Amino acid sequence: MRYTVEAKGTRLPFDGTRIASSSSQGSQPRWVEFNLYKADTGQYVVERIGRSIVFHSYDCKRVAKNRLSGVPCEDVPSSFVPCYECRPSRMDPEGLFPERDRPDFQTCDTPKGVIKYLEQKDPDDLRYLTNVARDLLAEASEEDEGIYNVYIIQSLD
Repeated sequence: MRYTVEAKGTRLPFDGTRIASSSSQGSQPRWVEFNLYKADTGQYVVERIGRSIVFHSYDCKRVAKNRLSGVPCEDVPSSFVPCYECRPSRMDPEGLFPERDRPDFQTCDTPKGVIKYLEQKDPDDLRYLTNVARDLLAEASEEDEGIYNVYIIQSLD
């Protein structure tokens, strides 16, 4: 099947198979979604999309920091929620500034590369996997022997 992933204006079209997906979506207005693909070339493609249903007022510090664009108030879906810091009104004459999806991807030549990309570091530089990353790898382990061999069968490298 043909897929396309994106990151900061870069597009990567490829043929392959989606072997796993996971999401941290819950009751919070921001969450992350992962898709893991195996390209026909043998490479892995990890797609990460930060999602949000938060909107801001024009003078919120996040508008400038994240370069958000204003839209007419009626264009913001009713499912979106106001920023808890700037507390915008849905009737703001300046318009509203909704957060956008933040897509990213990484290609990896090996299953170990996939895990390395998904790892986070805590303040003490200890590496760990988030629950949503663990869910992705657990599902991928059922579909891909390479992921299974480095995630389920661990070693002390």
